[in-house]
Order: sequence, then structure tokens, then C-alpha cells
Amino acid sequence: MTTRRLLIVNRGEVAVRIMRTAAELGFHTVAMHSDDDAASLHVARADSVLSIPGRGAAAYLDAGAIVDAALREGCWGVHPGYGFLAEQARFGAACESAGLVFVVPRPRNWPCSATSLPPTTWRANARCRPCLLLQGSPPPAPWRIFAPRRVRA
Repeated sequence: MTTRRLLIVNRGEVAVRIMRTAAELGFHTVAMHSDDDAASLHVARADSVLSIPGRGAAAYLDAGAIVDAALREGCWGVHPGYGFLAEQARFGAACESAGLVFVVPRPRNWPCSATSLPPTTWRANARCRPCLLLQGSPPPAPWRIFAPRRVRA
């Protein structure tokens, strides 16, 4: 059985948690790091490491370079972590068109899972898109702001 390689395109605690779960599932983890993250914990915990040019979060946003690196490393998939690339449908589509598994919900399902949308929009999207919605409690009542009470001793 060949070991599947997973490129993790995130840093810090998010990347460490993804690596831990990936390792439990039998994946070989590949971490990316910018110049200023070379001594980070996620770099030490990964099975393999790729250095990318640049500094800070901006270094992790070159979608084309990330897809090329994943293919060059023989990766099965790409896990973008949270935020940044995880929310860009174009990056997900680029991974899928290159034959890589994009380890987040498929971009075509995002419109009905956006947490910033009101529940009525989720329901409307669920009627016209293949999304799984679980029955839950009704939407919360509007926020009420209460003034703090003074307690007498």
C-alpha cells in the first residue's frame, strides 16, 4: 500500500492539528514554510518540508506555486487549513483540475454553507443545490441588550 501524501498549506497551530489528524489517518504530511516560519512547530512536526519564498501570511497565497509544489512532491491532496485559500473557489478548482483532492467542501457547495448567510438563505439554497442540512432549532430571537444591574451588598 502506498502512503498518500498531503500538502498542508497553513502554518502554526492550525497546521499542527491537521498534521496530527492526517498522521492518525495514515497520511504522509508535507508542510510549507515561508522564510520567517522555518523554525515553526508545524515545520518540525511534518514528515516532509517545502520552503516557499516570501515572508508572513502573504507567502502562502500563491495558488499556482502551491499546486505546482503539490504535484512536484507527489501529493494526493491539498489541505488549505482555514481562511485564506480555503475560501477561494478558484484555488479549489485549480487543485481539482490538476488532479489533486482539495480537502475542504467542494466549491460548488460553498454558497449554501456560508456561515455569514441568514438561515432563510441556507434553506433557499438547499432547495436548488445538493447540500446536506440538518434540522436544528429555529433562528434565535433578535439580540437584546440589557443594562448591567447594580447589586446592593
